[in-house]
Amino acid sequence: YETDPVQEYAPNSIVPVSTYWRIEGLIPSDSVIFTHILTDPIFPIAQVDTIHIDPTELRERDIYLHSANVVLPQIVESGQQIISVGVYQSSSNERLAVFINRIPQGTRIFLYTIDINLPNDSDN
Repeated sequence: YETDPVQEYAPNSIVPVSTYWRIEGLIPSDSVIFTHILTDPIFPIAQVDTIHIDPTELRERDIYLHSANVVLPQIVESGQQIISVGVYQSSSNERLAVFINRIPQGTRIFLYTIDINLPNDSDN
């Protein structure tokens, strides 16, 4: 993945997230990549579920660059938020496993954090 050079956002901002995916094995034809911004490791405050290529065109060892622009909600608390990504099958909502050295590690990857800062009320 590429870290975002901005790292600090206001509510209603667009957060660009770029990830690289190496294809290992067969990819389900209905694969979708999810990109979440989380207030904690469980609760997403914003998300984008997309894939910009036909998964059936991907072959073993291909590398796919995925870009997602996640829009933050207008009403959100300030503080650090976590970016996470993963893949699921749209027909079943079943997430695909994430592997490190061929050992399953879960169903998503936590990438990095961003800061959300609310406008100062005294500026109004």
